[in-house]
Amino acid sequence: VPRGFYSTEFYTDKIIEYIDGREKGQPFFAYLSYTAVHDPLHLPDEFMEKYKGRYDAGYDVLRQERLKKMKQLGIISPDTQPFPHLPMAPAWKDLTKEQKRVEARRMEIYAAMVENVDSHIGRLLQQLKKSGVYKNTLVLFFSDNGANGAEMHMYPETDEAWVKRNSDNRYENMGRRFSRIAQGMAWAQVSMTPFRLFKAFTSEGGIRSSLIVNSPDIADRGSQSDAFTHVMDIAATILDQADVKHPGTSYKGRKIHTLRGRSMMNVLRGKSEMVYDDNTAVCWELFGFRAVRKGDFKLLWLPKPFGIDDWQLYDLSKDPAELNDLSRQLPEIRSDMIEIWKQYAIETGVVLPPGGALRPLEPEVQSN
Repeated sequence: VPRGFYSTEFYTDKIIEYIDGREKGQPFFAYLSYTAVHDPLHLPDEFMEKYKGRYDAGYDVLRQERLKKMKQLGIISPDTQPFPHLPMAPAWKDLTKEQKRVEARRMEIYAAMVENVDSHIGRLLQQLKKSGVYKNTLVLFFSDNGANGAEMHMYPETDEAWVKRNSDNRYENMGRRFSRIAQGMAWAQVSMTPFRLFKAFTSEGGIRSSLIVNSPDIADRGSQSDAFTHVMDIAATILDQADVKHPGTSYKGRKIHTLRGRSMMNVLRGKSEMVYDDNTAVCWELFGFRAVRKGDFKLLWLPKPFGIDDWQLYDLSKDPAELNDLSRQLPEIRSDMIEIWKQYAIETGVVLPPGGALRPLEPEVQSN
């Protein structure tokens, strides 16, 4: 790539070019999937010092700040308790002065990457307004999963020696060309306040993502909804907004899968308060980690040390951080939801890893 290339800027330029280059008046579907803010964390020079000093107070102080702000904004209930600091993540008080300096810098760069993404989304939306199509365009913005807690040496065919050998991670070069740094486990937990864990897990910290929607059909603009929806509902929502019927089981002579998702347009139009009623279940599986959601109840399976190698039951309306296992109090609900997951596994062809699940972020499974 040319010197000065930055993927977030390039992707935005291209999507604007494609939209503006279409036949005038032609409807369009545009999918803009940024590489940022995934690691390795990199920034253009003009964003490098945006958050200098902002994270010097450390993990715990920042978690409490965010928790307080979320409660003030009504994003979570005032009595929400956060998931405790992970024992396998470093404690801020145990870090040396230099380690704290490096850790704070990682989060400064990560935060500036988020702002950089935001600035380019702004460019795109401004272009839609300039071309006169913004008011007639459905825009959906969301993250694909929770914050990433992995370090750079945890990826396949790498280890700490490989990263050191192939990177320039000196403090003054962090976030610049040839550096390879990540947000890290402790900051990922801060990003996912107040939830349990982060990316790669089926706990709320790994699968819950905010969704921002702009549509000409939104009934109550600027409002907030707590309705549960799923990434598989995006296709159904787009088809509904465009008044296009899904073809069912075949398309142009090819056999296709039926649509599993549901449209969220009735929620956006103010005709319903939920996409899924309390009797409809949604299931997950990733690396052998499992989950079922039905109404406010969530069934979760995680391996040790992240769980108990068994199913646990939570009421997300009262316990979004998944702290209080209700398995003993509500055994019938637990059993019913286990059977739902088993049926889901049969329908979708789930193949569990040997031993039941992979165990990411544990030292014994990393390369030496």
